[in-house]
Order: sequence, then structure tokens, then C-alpha cells
Amino acid sequence: MTRIAVLGEQGRLTKTGIRDRLFGKREDRRINRWSPTHPRETAYMAWMVFTFTVEEDRVLAANDYLAAAMSKDLHLHEPRLARIACQSIAETRGLTAAKEAAGTVLAGRTTDPAYDELELWMTWHEQAAVATARAQQPRTITHRRLARPEGRVNPNPYLPR
Repeated sequence: MTRIAVLGEQGRLTKTGIRDRLFGKREDRRINRWSPTHPRETAYMAWMVFTFTVEEDRVLAANDYLAAAMSKDLHLHEPRLARIACQSIAETRGLTAAKEAAGTVLAGRTTDPAYDELELWMTWHEQAAVATARAQQPRTITHRRLARPEGRVNPNPYLPR
């Protein structure tokens, strides 16, 4: 039902269709009317619009659509939209806020493979944070004889002379 409502009569998504039917500024647009009564369908619709816009290399418009969906908390209903929103949240507010949002979405997990992708995304980012923290710690030299002498650097053959 959501695919039919998003794609319209022609069966394909266009920029004017998004502006006229889905994400316009008027209050009778679908994103405004559907979200309180049908949040899952509206979240799926927002994910379809975001994906279409990114595929057309209109990243700024896609970010505006994502911000509009996140302002209505639609990213808490659709795991595909949640993964994109968590990436945005992790870049702006940090990994803990992204983990909270992903945890809220994963609490209502179903057999949809998008939930597995969201969980895998969270696992990767948690492991990357651990690896970054580990790499930033100072290393202790356990075997002095195997360590490189102080101040010694391998010559770089690509440096200009």
C-alpha cells in the first residue's frame, strides 16, 4: 500500500512527485497527514524518498528529507531509515545517542532482514570505537632489544630531495 501511495499513478518516483505529493510545504501532504496515524508506513515512505534522492545525487535534498523524518521520530519505526538516521546521529551527537536510537528500533524487532543490517551496523561501530581507543593508548615496550632506537626513522624514498 505504501509503495503505491509513494509511487503514484505512473508507478515511479519523480522530483515533482516528491514535492507535490510527499514532502511539500503544505500541511495536507502525506508526510504530515500520515505520521500520527500510520507511522510505520510513513517511515517506509520517507526511506524510499531518501534512497531515491541519494541515487539521483541530490544529497542536500536527501538530508532535508531525513531531517524532516527524524523531526517526526519516524526513524524509530523503520529499520532502514533508522540505520541512515543512526549514521547521521553518530556523526553529530556521538555513538551513545546512535546506540540509544538503534536500541529503541531493535526492541521491536521482526524477521525483516533490515533489523539484522541495523544490528550489524551497530556492532561495527562499537568495535571501531574500541579499536580506535585501543590504538590511541600509548604502547609499552616489553623487549628493549627488539625496539627501534630513539630517533631512528626509515628513509622515505618518495620525499623530495
